[in-house]
Amino acid sequence: CFSPASRMGAQDEISSQIGCTQHMKEMGGIKTIALLCLIALPTLTCAQEPLSLEDAVRLALAQNPAIQVSATAAKVAEQRLTQTRAGYWPDVNYTESFQYGNNPVYVFGSLLEQHQFSSSNFDLGTLNRPDPLTNFSSQLTLSETLFDGNKTRNRMQAAHLAVNIANDQGRQSEMDILLEVVDGYYTALLAQEGVKVSEEAYQTAQADLDRAQSLREAGMTTESDELALRVRLAEVEDQRIRARND
Repeated sequence: CFSPASRMGAQDEISSQIGCTQHMKEMGGIKTIALLCLIALPTLTCAQEPLSLEDAVRLALAQNPAIQVSATAAKVAEQRLTQTRAGYWPDVNYTESFQYGNNPVYVFGSLLEQHQFSSSNFDLGTLNRPDPLTNFSSQLTLSETLFDGNKTRNRMQAAHLAVNIANDQGRQSEMDILLEVVDGYYTALLAQEGVKVSEEAYQTAQADLDRAQSLREAGMTTESDELALRVRLAEVEDQRIRARND
């Protein structure tokens, strides 16, 4: 069901749409009509309100999976850009370690490294069988890259290009869907008008046949004229069936 306001002037707008939408009819005509049916079904079922072109476009852009995929791809590109930008920032790490043991080499080296080695530690018994030693250490390290051969800069440029490409693909998806919706909408309008034209043509052909039958019964025409009108009526009936299917 389409609004009368959208139907007004449809013939003029349809003629301007034929050239730019011909390839869409070849590639996705059936898909477009099915999409419009799915979009319009909740509205028509619940409220039986006419579906305007603006509503069809709004629903398609809001619910089409291609738009959601494009938006997700754009978010991924933005996150990768943020991740790449982190290459310019310092790298801070904090670590903690715990060690416990009585290995002579471990005890001797730890005491010596920590400046806690004394003369009593030279005792042979202590050197061979030292008491267990517990070590707990915390370390905070900060590193900053001064020059990496412009690798980070090149990665940033590539990330910016990826964001631009994702945004352009999103806009392209919107334009493709917009074109499909407009094409499908006016195709449906044209089909509705085609049904009206075929109904009028059928009524005209039927009236001509009735008139020819009356004239033949009155002896004013031949049977061949009536048969020709019957053929014409059959052709119009075929056109009417096709228009209803469209």
